[in-house]
Amino acid sequence: ADNDAVTNKDLALQTIIKTELEILDPSSLVLSEEDDLSKVHNTDGWVIDPLDGTSNYLQGLRYQAISIAKLESGKVSCAIVIDLDNYDVYIAIFGCGAKLNGVSIVAVESKIKLVGMSTGFVRLIQNTPGMSIPDGINVRILGSQALQLCFVATGKLLANISLEAKAWDDIAGALIIRESGGSYSFHENMNENWIEMAKNGLDLKSAAFSSQASFEIKNFVEEVFNV
Repeated sequence: ADNDAVTNKDLALQTIIKTELEILDPSSLVLSEEDDLSKVHNTDGWVIDPLDGTSNYLQGLRYQAISIAKLESGKVSCAIVIDLDNYDVYIAIFGCGAKLNGVSIVAVESKIKLVGMSTGFVRLIQNTPGMSIPDGINVRILGSQALQLCFVATGKLLANISLEAKAWDDIAGALIIRESGGSYSFHENMNENWIEMAKNGLDLKSAAFSSQASFEIKNFVEEVFNV
């Protein structure tokens, strides 16, 4: 589709990741963004995005990641995001915190107010009369939702807002943010059934905030979503 591609790199990474997970955990289902999920009725298993940032890869840009999460009893029990440019590894285990390269993540206090956004969210602001990005807030669109969420966990971004992110994009980063002390939520009345959301291709309309995010940023996001 327009501006949405699948490359040989996506498929090669998918094969490698699926093979390793099936060896590691042979009793669990492994689902990838590139799979046909129409006949899947499970609520548990591994959910993977083999290459988050395919457009960046095609254009020779940075910010590409592997995103993997495990669902148990319908809840995300563990997650990993691998930054394929820097080989930084973000992990989280439910109830046990989040780590970056083996070191517990503590969001840093930033002097620069950077907020990650999706293209769709920026367009919503542009098309809403009287709405604008508050002075003092700078916007970043990096092209990898999984990494933008991880940057929220570390405090490099104070928040990340997306209209069009799908379950594959958010599932691992959501746990990493929550386990680092930040917050992640949807702005739709939907149950957090990740596989159903993936099957239906739902736009999550998600918002994530670092533990260092100010009320100003949170209020701005709520204002835009509630227009």
